[in-house]
Amino acid sequence: MIRVVHLWMISDVSTNKQTSSKKMSFSMEMVLVDSKGDRVHGFVKRTLIYKFKKTLQEGKVHSIQFFGIVENGGIYRTTHNKYKIAFQYSTKVALVDNASVPDYVYDFVPIRDIVCGGYDTYYLVGK
Repeated sequence: MIRVVHLWMISDVSTNKQTSSKKMSFSMEMVLVDSKGDRVHGFVKRTLIYKFKKTLQEGKVHSIQFFGIVENGGIYRTTHNKYKIAFQYSTKVALVDNASVPDYVYDFVPIRDIVCGGYDTYYLVGK
């Protein structure tokens, strides 16, 4: 059981010849939280957006099964660990009514900790 805390589309900048109404997104990205309040990055690659676009809803709780786990590469890590949930063709998603997954997951850091260098800015999301 996870709640989709935030969901957004990543545009494909390589398709600049297409009109904005016909542009295809590069991926669908999400911040997911479980019943313990742990967060993880989830994503749907371009070829599967059609399958999950109407099912995954920001702010709602979903049951997900049969997903992949991929190592989070690149310069920027987006979670407190180095893995992401990858939605695959075989992934099953169902909208559920479950209040046991928190809807508020932010833990704001005082500005003095950021300015004084006491906060690890390497992480976008996580503990």
